[in-house]
Amino acid sequence: MIKIENISKIYVNDKQRFYAVKNVSLTINDGDIFGVIGFSGAGKSTLIRCINLLERPDSGAVFMDDINLTSLKEKQLRSIRTKIGMIFQHFNLFNSRTVLENVMFPLCYRGIKKEYVKNKAHELLELVDLKEKANAYPSTLSGGQKQRTAIARALANNPKILLCDEATSALDASSTQSVLSLLKKLNKQLNITVILITHEMRVIKEICNRVAFMENGEIIECGDVYDVFSDPRNSVTRDFLNTAGNLPYFDKSESQNKIAQIDNGQCLLQLRYIKNSAKKALVSYLSKTYNVDINIIYGNIEKIGEDILGNLTVTVSGKSVDIDSAIKCLLSNSVKVEVIKDGRVN
Repeated sequence: MIKIENISKIYVNDKQRFYAVKNVSLTINDGDIFGVIGFSGAGKSTLIRCINLLERPDSGAVFMDDINLTSLKEKQLRSIRTKIGMIFQHFNLFNSRTVLENVMFPLCYRGIKKEYVKNKAHELLELVDLKEKANAYPSTLSGGQKQRTAIARALANNPKILLCDEATSALDASSTQSVLSLLKKLNKQLNITVILITHEMRVIKEICNRVAFMENGEIIECGDVYDVFSDPRNSVTRDFLNTAGNLPYFDKSESQNKIAQIDNGQCLLQLRYIKNSAKKALVSYLSKTYNVDINIIYGNIEKIGEDILGNLTVTVSGKSVDIDSAIKCLLSNSVKVEVIKDGRVN
């Protein structure tokens, strides 16, 4: 659906040139809910605005259905843009227009009969569960209702793609959940591709099937959400997960603190329970089967999409050969094992 090839966007600040986006390439498949995440200033919002050319890249190309958008003239680009809807953090509604009129707006100047436009807007408001608010004004709506109105407006032209720039950042937890559920419904019901820019881990875990991490304008890691969360390859990705996630990785720079102190013969392990392995009583099984003592230092478990990801940091005591056997058993049960400290004597 969307293919980005080596795009860069350069800004000038106080006569200094800097890359907001640097040599980024991505493929976003038809029907994806694709998340782009990273720390503030990573270049996420600039990237999403380059997709529909609200920001024109200084180099590289953006393709939609094999059409090179960056090569189109402005009139051609305007036609293509009708198939790319966009919603924003602060809704961008017309306060002087009713909810219905806001949703009608994208169709009002296209020579379409007013009766059709009005009926279409009513259908979209029913789709986003706001039919009863058709004659209300934005000032009377909650944040979640405003974003639902913005989503209905973005759907007016029957887009193939919906770009969401921090769409839930201004919402409370309940409204965020409501909007995410709506986006999932639209993705399935309308087969619409959703591209989300966010700094919220919850958003990625809740609805995305693929994710890209950005840092300093570059994509540093990209893949299926579960794979990236369970086994991040890049240190910046790991730092972000430690900062914003519920499953912190053990910080090796703190390996001398009290929590990491081990006795001779012990091992300090970090365990990542992948999918179904999180449901197995492996700790008690290892203790009984391999004659090792396992002390849990800290841990957590959470849901990513429909799958489970768990984390434990443990100390293991026992004979060296028994510890090795226990580690092999964990690996054979799809548990990722990292030895943080090894107090055994070879």
